[in-house]
Parts: sequence; C-alpha cells; structure tokens
Amino acid sequence: MVGALTVVAGASFGCEQRPADPPATKAASQATTAPEPLVTAIARLVSTTRQARSAEAPQARVYPLTTDGHDRFVVRPEGADTLVQAASANTGGNTRLVWVPPAGEVSVDQQVCATWDAWSGLAQPGLALRVRGDGWRVRAITVTGNIVWGARFGFNVHQWDTSIHTKSGVPVVYAGGADLSRTFGPANGLVALPWHICARVQGRLLDFKVWPSSRAEPKWGDTRYGRRFELSATAVYPGRAGWYAGHLRPGDRLLISDQVTKNLAH
Repeated sequence: MVGALTVVAGASFGCEQRPADPPATKAASQATTAPEPLVTAIARLVSTTRQARSAEAPQARVYPLTTDGHDRFVVRPEGADTLVQAASANTGGNTRLVWVPPAGEVSVDQQVCATWDAWSGLAQPGLALRVRGDGWRVRAITVTGNIVWGARFGFNVHQWDTSIHTKSGVPVVYAGGADLSRTFGPANGLVALPWHICARVQGRLLDFKVWPSSRAEPKWGDTRYGRRFELSATAVYPGRAGWYAGHLRPGDRLLISDQVTKNLAH
C-alpha cells in the first residue's frame, strides 16, 4: 500500500500519467514495509535522449514503491550528480522509490542510463522503465544492483505494481537476475566505482548492461556485462523511463550521474 505523501519545495509526486491504457513480472525483497508512511523528496535531474548535461536539471516526479514508517528521503542535484540521501532521523531501511522527468516522453519502448558514482551502507541504486502512476497505483520495471550479503556483483529485474498483494507484502514479482562476478569480482574484492549502466525495453524483451569506468562500453548481449530477459505480457504498457533508489538506512547516501532517457520508437 502506498501511504499519504507530502509535496515540498516544488517536488511533485506521481499520479497523473494518463496516456491510453493498453495492456498492463517477479521480486525478491528483504522485508515488508509499514503502511501510511511519509516520503519527502526534493528532486532535480537530467533527462535527454543524447547525453547528460551539467546544467540545472528539471524537476522530477517521485513515485514510492514501498515505504517504511515515516522515513524521509531527499533527492537533489549536486552539480552534474543527483544525490539521494536518507534522513538521519529515519528508523527503517525498506523504502524503495523511483523518479522520472515529469516532462519525459511516455512510451512503450525506451532506454535509460546512469553512472553509479558512490554509495554508502546498503544504498541500492537502479534504473526504472515504464514508470506509470494511475492514482494510488504505481507500476514500474526496475533493474537494480543486489545488496544481500554484499554481493553487489549481482543484478535483478523486478516488475512492480502497488495494486497487487503478495505473501511477502511487497508488491513485486521477480523477473530474473544475473551474476556478473566474473566482471565485477567477489563481494570482498569488487571493482571500484564508478559503474555505468543502461537498460532498455522493447515489447516483452528487456536488456541491461553494466560496466566499470575502467572498461569500454560493451555491446548489448555481451553476457560478461549483462543479460536479456523476457517479461510477461502484462509488463507491456506505456510509461516513463527513470531511476530507482532503495534500502537507504539513516544517513545513507547514493550519488549518480549521466542520467539519460531515450524513446526507442523514434
């Protein structure tokens, strides 16, 4: 369930995506979350179909996927980067949110990229595709870095829909995962950040690739750096491309840059 939200400092919260309603897959999660939370976000970010710019970014629309008590988060620009930070007074660590450019194109086939520059604690970065809000219902497809047991060489794909009920209490279905330890090393010897990551959806197919800044960008389909997954038919619907952050505990930070979205229909 998505709890009540407060809008502050010009930030906007999801709900009025209203493109035509075509047809509307699977997720592991660490814990359930409490209802009726409060998420506070101040967000600006870069969205362009060519390259991220260091100029002042447009405002973002934030959508909570899960919330934890009254925990608060800030999403704001810091030069060319976007900072996501959990308030020091927070008490939990199970809030998950996505954000998109409010003026971003609504499409079915799309691509999104970012650079993960730094994180602390259990901060979980990710990409979001087909983000769509209809009233209190939020849907999204996410590609996220694993945080369980420090195995950040793992990557997972999930389909979110806050209107569904699951045994875990988390409104998500797991769609697949990839172990990229061959490229990124073991949990106690990870390749240093920054890491670059891109994901795209075309119909039911989702591809992602991720690579360290010390290496050249790989081609799509290179299994050393990514994977392809087939989603269910219910995962095909129009939405906006954006970014994900989750599991930040009190004071945790996440810094990302090079935020780029693209409509693949063009």
